[in-house]
Amino acid sequence: PTAVLQVDFDRTFSGLMNSIGTVHVSSAATATMNGPAFTTTNLILSGSGGLAGSAPVTVRSGFLWAGGSIANPSLTTNPGSNMTITAPNATLPAVSNINGSVGLLLANLDLNGNTLQLNNGSALAGTGVVTGDVVNNSGFLLTGGLGSIGALQVTGNYTQNAGGVMVVEVFNNGVSTVSDILRVDGLATLGGTLVIGFVTNSLGLVTGSFIPFDFRGGLAGSFSQVIDAGGNILGISVNGPFVTIVGVNPDVPKELIQALIDFLVDKEKREQAIKDNKAQSEKVIDEILDEEAEGDDSLLVCI
Repeated sequence: PTAVLQVDFDRTFSGLMNSIGTVHVSSAATATMNGPAFTTTNLILSGSGGLAGSAPVTVRSGFLWAGGSIANPSLTTNPGSNMTITAPNATLPAVSNINGSVGLLLANLDLNGNTLQLNNGSALAGTGVVTGDVVNNSGFLLTGGLGSIGALQVTGNYTQNAGGVMVVEVFNNGVSTVSDILRVDGLATLGGTLVIGFVTNSLGLVTGSFIPFDFRGGLAGSFSQVIDAGGNILGISVNGPFVTIVGVNPDVPKELIQALIDFLVDKEKREQAIKDNKAQSEKVIDEILDEEAEGDDSLLVCI
């Protein structure tokens, strides 16, 4: 088991800090890192304070950003790492190199002038707003995340090169079709692969048409291939900033149709589902921390 360094009141650390466990900064605490470098396997920011100081920050594996800020000069996440952002607003340091995957849960990520590069299978997934430019070289863009419908906005430019993949999922209620939506305020330059998938196979094929993209700053290029998980895409049309995908009607049981329609029109149910998902995420995080604390009380940190 890995150790947890719990910081729940203001602390200042001097010298090189290299944690092979988890550093958790909570409550209103601020952890001030004044050494030449601060490196940790896992980092959790869950309060209103966060990180400060002169040390550049490197996260090797997992980073949960649930609150607070990073006032250090730079942030680096390693290839293969996962950064999950549930804080309403998160701003990267002026110099940031995000090499792993980024997941947003109703969050706003300000790149602060940096460009988010998706390489070697890394992913940008979830719902919220990314302020800045995104370049998908050889990674994945999953608006809403896998298994859920959502909207993702990129305020800058979005570029998808030949090795990039974009996944759009469809929620079919038998009467109309709801899909993920990617909004790009800057220029959208497309290439690579578009995958059209479904939240659940029980919903059948695409019905009517749906608009998964809103390219408000212009559109250049096109996908080199479109993979249709249902096998029934009839056509793709472009009308200004909107791209519409047209499909065919499925044969869906009436009971399922009515249940899905009821859910879609019930605002309170949708809002409650969002709250339940967030509460479940927080529960999982708490359980992980409890297990780590019970397994090993020693501090595996060199200062």
